[in-house]
Amino acid sequence: MGSDFTEQEMITVSRAFSANCVEEKFNRDAIRAITLTELKRFLWDDLKRLREYLIKFDHQKKGTLPRQEVYKLLRACRLPVDITLLNRILDVIVKDQHGNLIYDDLLKFLNRDLCAMADTIPINIKYELYWTSDRDVKAGTLINWCEFNKSLDLEKEIVDASGPFVEEGQ
Repeated sequence: MGSDFTEQEMITVSRAFSANCVEEKFNRDAIRAITLTELKRFLWDDLKRLREYLIKFDHQKKGTLPRQEVYKLLRACRLPVDITLLNRILDVIVKDQHGNLIYDDLLKFLNRDLCAMADTIPINIKYELYWTSDRDVKAGTLINWCEFNKSLDLEKEIVDASGPFVEEGQ
C-alpha cells in the first residue's frame, strides 16, 4: 500500500472489512408476535390441516422440507400473511445441517397456544420488514483492523523476512 493506493481500493477495503455492528430490527420473538397478531386478525386457525400437508409432502419422514416447498405449502394453505412477513418467518425457522426447514418448529411458531404472546401494534409490514429496510447506510465507515491485518498476513511475512530466531545467550 504505497503512494499508488487508489480511492477505489480504499473503498473496496472499507466495504470488505466493515466493522459496523448492526442489530436486527426484529428478532424471532418479534416476528412471531407480528405473525400471531396477523393470524388472529384474519381469524386463521387451520394448523391441523397445515400439519397434515407438511407430513404428506415429507416423503422421507425426516421432519424437514426445503424452503421452497414450505413456502408453497404455506401459500397453498392460505396463510393470511404478507409475502414479506412469510419470508421473514421462513428466515427465523430452525434449519437442519442441509438448510432444510424443520417443520415442527414452524408449527410451534404458528401455534398461539404454545407460549402465548401479547398482540403487537399493527405495523406497515411491507415497509418495516422489507429487506431494504435493514440496510445500513453507514456501511464501510469503520474498518475491522484485526480482520484486515489477518487477511494481509503481515506477521508471517515479517517472521519469514527476519530469518531464523537467534537466542540471546549465543
